[in-house]
Amino acid sequence: VPCQQELLILFWHMLTINNDFLRYICSKTNTNELLVERDFAVRLNEQFTGNYPLDLPSFNGSYADLFCLVVHRVVTDAVL
Repeated sequence: VPCQQELLILFWHMLTINNDFLRYICSKTNTNELLVERDFAVRLNEQFTGNYPLDLPSFNGSYADLFCLVVHRVVTDAVL
């Protein structure tokens, strides 16, 4: 889809503006199928064993844990 980013932004705005739409989307069992491919979600749960170039606290966890740390770092650095 050539306008994938625009559709994702529109979807995000619809979720943040309309609480009823947010509740409707969250109540569906196939919501993850709309947003994330299954293989990506499965791989996020794999144990992270690599090195990372960022100044992050050392941890033992999955790629999902690393993702949360990186997003937290990006948000806090943007605020400061």
